[in-house]
Amino acid sequence: MSTFYDLTGGATRILELQEAGGLLGFEFLGRMPAGERQALGALPYVGKARRGRVTGYQRRTQDGETLALFDFAYRHHRRRHAQTVAALASPRLDLPAFAVRPERILDRLIPLIGHRDIDFEGSPVFSHRYFLRGDDEVAVRALFTPERCTAFVNVEPCAVAASGRRLVYFEPDRLVWPGALDAFVERARRIFGVFRG
Repeated sequence: MSTFYDLTGGATRILELQEAGGLLGFEFLGRMPAGERQALGALPYVGKARRGRVTGYQRRTQDGETLALFDFAYRHHRRRHAQTVAALASPRLDLPAFAVRPERILDRLIPLIGHRDIDFEGSPVFSHRYFLRGDDEVAVRALFTPERCTAFVNVEPCAVAASGRRLVYFEPDRLVWPGALDAFVERARRIFGVFRG
């Protein structure tokens, strides 16, 4: 069985991420603080964080907001997944619980098992590309304005989960090369900015 380090490239990757993050002003902690792990595990679609493994945790605080970066690996239905994650905690956010990710063919069967994709007639490209869910559909529909839907269409396929003052961004099953960490942070910041206003 492969270990997390087999998936992510091991100790060398962690050192390279630490160096790349340091250049961007991040403080390297290595391990995620327990309270942060619990808070992230409560987010929709990110609940797997309780079972997964986090490495390379680093963060920076600016203007009262904390942005954290880390690699996250887990197993789901016998398949291994690994991705780089950006997590924002901000007093400027007040979001209903939702999760959005690229839509897969099997998602068309999900309504049969109780999960409903929230689609928008006015944003057909977004609705075709992304699977959106949330417990309070009215609040999620109000949040996903046509401008926010367009923002998702105009970026690399990504997944976002949020609740309250927390927002998480990642590109499913994609570990970011340390040399491209700045570009990843910029992509995450663009999506975070869409929800701040």
